[in-house]
Amino acid sequence: MQNSDPVYIGAYGNSTGDGPHPSFFFNGTIDEVRIYNRTLTYEQIKQIFFEKSEVLKLTFDGKDARDLSGYDNDGIVNEATWTSNGLVGGAYNFDGVNNNITVSDNKGLYNFSTGPFSISLWTKKNTAGSGAIIEKGARLGANDAGFAITFNNSGTYVVIANVSNRQEIDLGLNTFEWTHLVITRDDNGLISVYKNGSLYTTSNLAGSVNSSKELVIGASTYGGYLNGSVDQVRLYKYAIDGDQASQLYKEGLYGYQMSIKSSETKKGDNWNCNVTVTDNVDESTNNTGTLTILNSKPSLSNIAVSNDPLVPIACSNTTFNCTAVATDDDGFGDMSEYTATFYNSKATTSSCSEDRKNCYTVTCSNTSCSGNQCNVVCNFSYIRYWINASNSWVCNITVTDRSSDKDNINKTTTVNELQALDVVENVLDFGEINSGQQSGTKTINITNCGNVILDYNFSGEDYQCHENCGTINTIKVSNVTFSNVSTGPYINLTTQAQFMKFGTSVAYNDNMYYFVNTSYWKLFAPVGTKGKYNSTITITAIKSN
Repeated sequence: MQNSDPVYIGAYGNSTGDGPHPSFFFNGTIDEVRIYNRTLTYEQIKQIFFEKSEVLKLTFDGKDARDLSGYDNDGIVNEATWTSNGLVGGAYNFDGVNNNITVSDNKGLYNFSTGPFSISLWTKKNTAGSGAIIEKGARLGANDAGFAITFNNSGTYVVIANVSNRQEIDLGLNTFEWTHLVITRDDNGLISVYKNGSLYTTSNLAGSVNSSKELVIGASTYGGYLNGSVDQVRLYKYAIDGDQASQLYKEGLYGYQMSIKSSETKKGDNWNCNVTVTDNVDESTNNTGTLTILNSKPSLSNIAVSNDPLVPIACSNTTFNCTAVATDDDGFGDMSEYTATFYNSKATTSSCSEDRKNCYTVTCSNTSCSGNQCNVVCNFSYIRYWINASNSWVCNITVTDRSSDKDNINKTTTVNELQALDVVENVLDFGEINSGQQSGTKTINITNCGNVILDYNFSGEDYQCHENCGTINTIKVSNVTFSNVSTGPYINLTTQAQFMKFGTSVAYNDNMYYFVNTSYWKLFAPVGTKGKYNSTITITAIKSN
């Protein structure tokens, strides 16, 4: 959208034949006009509101208690001693005898009524006793409306009160130790207490906290003085959140280093820092330079595998999953590709091509995406039974963002050996055989259904006549002979396992899905036998040496 007309503030620009003219004038007050060349996020809008909702800002960086909030409610220093060695720049020390700072509230800025508010300050208490660090109306043990951070010999407390009820919260402060405190109350009466940037506790109290008493720092209007120090006193007319409480704490630790949250930026933003110095008469502004927000590299964490060890399934496929958490401070939408390789590190590398023996590759999916994170699921749904057995299989997940920056994470697992076979028919039926004669050759086809080269043990049972039987109903198992080649030599079957070398190979790709060996069998019918005889052969797979 382009328009060459000027921007009017407080009036409507009405274009006529000789150009735009202001009309329909506004009756009111306007302040802090800003125009941006981008869409502001919720967090950025909240930050602007945060800045303008500050109704008291006493940094104590000069030898006075000047209010830098823009409302000019400067404090009046009563005997308190300024020091340049505060936590951030200067601070005020209080001697516990007669020192305090009072702040007038002739604009009613600190009477928050039933609405939200926040208190932020740094304090260091040197001794016990009774008094207040900051106080407006409230005190321990009474329903005097207002708010206070006050203390007695038992401890230091937050007190928030209306005319009927109060909440007293023990802060657990240590002496001789700087502590940052943020006290907030929201629209629903929820009180949140933050110590050193972290949530300490919560409570509840609704109702008006308005008080006619003045705001006092370092003393209580009910008696008692602080022996200690106070720095960076701020009041807000809304409830700041945990991120902002943490930001205020960090600003105290690191000086006035501005904290920019990742949610407030996007790639390609140019941020300028303008420093303005004022003496309440004149001011000077200097641009210290431009900061360009570069791409944030994605990262992976919390990798896990679905089965360790992985156990192949005989003559079939099994599944294997790798999962991880992907994070990108540019937002989850900046992560464009998720891939994974499952590979045998003893045979190949993570850049391997899929052969389904030592290497598998897959495109992963992202689920449960929110903010700057996604769960990554890498599903290998076709792990072949001939996968190479090893304790050095690695699942390597890679995430790539739209700027082609990558990160990867890996986890090692084991693939078990599988000794397995399959036969089409292991019940040998030689049909009718004449007494005193040998049968023709029968075959049993044996398939290697595992991932190691196989030999076999054979055993059997006596043959029983089941049709047209004569006087001999049983043929001893030793009358059965077998071989791994059709031409022999043949050996006698027994009821005990008989080993025979086959060396049945392992399948190695989808074009050679099965490896099959044939065994050959014959039966001798002793004199006196008649009819049809059959029996069961037992074949056991053995890893070949």
